[in-house]
Amino acid sequence: MDRWKAAAAGFAVAALAGCAKPRTYTIAPEYVSAAPYEALTCPQLAQERQRLRPALASALGAANYGLAHGLLGMAYGGNAAVEQVARLKGMRRAVYAAQTFKHCGASPERTVWAPGARR
Repeated sequence: MDRWKAAAAGFAVAALAGCAKPRTYTIAPEYVSAAPYEALTCPQLAQERQRLRPALASALGAANYGLAHGLLGMAYGGNAAVEQVARLKGMRRAVYAAQTFKHCGASPERTVWAPGARR
C-alpha cells in the first residue's frame, strides 16, 4: 500500500513540475560586442535602441507563444523565437554599453513585455 502512495506522490510532483513553464524574462541575453555600436553617434544609438524595442516585443510575443504551448509551440518556431529574444537582448545591452561609453545619457532598458503577456 505504501508503494502506491509513493508512486501517486511521485506522479503528482511530476505532473505539477510540467505545469511550471519558463518565462521570457528568464531568457539570458546572448553576448553581443559593443564595438560596432561605439562607432555610431549618440542620435544614431538612440535610433538603434528605438529600432530594437518593437523587434524585441515581437520576438517576446512569439517566444511566449512557443513557451506557453510546449512542444507544439516549439515545433512552430518557438525555439527560434527564444534564440532571437536572446540575441535582441544582447544587442540592446551592447547599445546601452556603447551609449554609456560615449556618455550619451542613456538609462538601462526595462523589461519589454509582449502584448497580451501576463506579468
